[in-house]
Amino acid sequence: MNVLDIIPIHRDWRNCTEDTIVSVASWLQRDHELMYAESWGFAFDIRQWSSTGKLSSSLSPDSGNMFPLLAQYHGIDIRIVENLSFQDTAGVVARELAESRPVIVELDTYECPWDSGYHSYHYPHTNLIVGYDEANRMYSLIDCFYQKQSIKLSSESCFSYDSNRNRVAVFQCSTLPEPVADWRTIIRHAARRIRGPEQTDHSFHQMRSLAAILEQSPDLNEEFKQHKHIWMAPLLSVLNAISNGRRQFAAVLQYLNTRQQEQDFHDTVDELYYAASQWSILLSMVTKSYYSPRDRSLLPRAADKLRMIADKEEQIAGQLLSMCEEKAVGQQTMSKNIIVGPISDQADRQFVELAEYYNNKGFDRSLSEESKADLTLMGDYLLADDPPVEWKLEGMKFSLPVLNCSNYDNISCAAQSIRIPAGHYSAIVLVGCSECGSYSDQIELVYEDRSASVLPIAFTDFYMEPLYGESIVWSGRAASRKNGQNQLNESQAHVFTQNYALDTTRKMVGMRLPDCPNLHIFAMALYA
Repeated sequence: MNVLDIIPIHRDWRNCTEDTIVSVASWLQRDHELMYAESWGFAFDIRQWSSTGKLSSSLSPDSGNMFPLLAQYHGIDIRIVENLSFQDTAGVVARELAESRPVIVELDTYECPWDSGYHSYHYPHTNLIVGYDEANRMYSLIDCFYQKQSIKLSSESCFSYDSNRNRVAVFQCSTLPEPVADWRTIIRHAARRIRGPEQTDHSFHQMRSLAAILEQSPDLNEEFKQHKHIWMAPLLSVLNAISNGRRQFAAVLQYLNTRQQEQDFHDTVDELYYAASQWSILLSMVTKSYYSPRDRSLLPRAADKLRMIADKEEQIAGQLLSMCEEKAVGQQTMSKNIIVGPISDQADRQFVELAEYYNNKGFDRSLSEESKADLTLMGDYLLADDPPVEWKLEGMKFSLPVLNCSNYDNISCAAQSIRIPAGHYSAIVLVGCSECGSYSDQIELVYEDRSASVLPIAFTDFYMEPLYGESIVWSGRAASRKNGQNQLNESQAHVFTQNYALDTTRKMVGMRLPDCPNLHIFAMALYA
């Protein structure tokens, strides 16, 4: 059996279809990035909202069709063949494999043993057929999203036997070299596309219209209550696609950076990634508003964040249009957060008292039904039968006696202003984690002269291994409260510590945490 040696490639901001396309493009030794040239978009139809009262039917990522862009810029043509019988589908696949071309097929997660939806829910999921074993009548597939190879499935598992509605997608690659793209044309089109032709109805105006609605804390129960798995709610899918669109267009700018020397887009890439992270935080606020209806602040906070996003993205669009009109410029200096290594226990250390800012309880001692812990506001919490009074890591000791009582033990970040002992500090150490995904945002540092700077921070999801260079300060079990019962989770949970360098020449007098409820801080220390 001849199996095409395609290596699955996955990124967390791509869906299963996009991962499949990228994996095939890499195998063809072609680029793919410019298929995202129209990924930066947003649309909100306020008339549809007034008619339906549902945000999911009023919102759109307003992204362009990837397939024509992939063909135009990279010479890879994808053609969908549909309304096929079982026999016709098998025939199309056989012809393509005979020409050493893979075939995209859409499976049902309910029938995929390697998928989290196996025998749990139905959802379309893209896979790639890369070979056929004639003797055993089994197809060989790869799942690029889950990065699985050597999947064996029968034709009955891949296609519907009693339907004429099967469909597959096939590839055709040009023999010509990839054309040289004009970066100005691409960027100018993208910026003008999101700004829109009418000044009063551009995407940023629509973002602010949506913010005005969120400000009123609308009832979003209809968006979620009919979905057994809340992440399958269309509203969250749309918001996630909007967030990913910013990351995808950042990939376009990174690609163009390697193809021209006139402008440096590194700073703009960082700004788009920041905008994407803010969309993810907005999504989490909307989700938590459903799980925690008594917290009436969540949707107004989401409204404030959306206004900030609109201002930021409008500024980015203006900057990009200006860069298209400018002549060559020198390389710009990037401002980065600097992660430092372990800090000696001999260093002059100042713990920051956080107890008065605690607003969340992440730890509990047992699986008792009386437990009040709820790190995620969705029933998930960390389990410590005998939590330590001190956590030690590489010479550092963090005193956390609050874990031994029934009160709150961490800060769910909500733009709190933190008082600190005024001083010149070389580093800050944070103990924390993220939940419902890994999140990044910025702490605002305030100085004696009333000026301020921002410190980018990031924490990995508590169920994952470190993604951002953190160290694990605590590992243990976690529990979930579902349908009135507490269940022990199999996956190991973590709390992390992260060290960031500070500017010792400036006297710091305070800080303001980000408004990101998925970022949790248990402890903080400053080092001279």
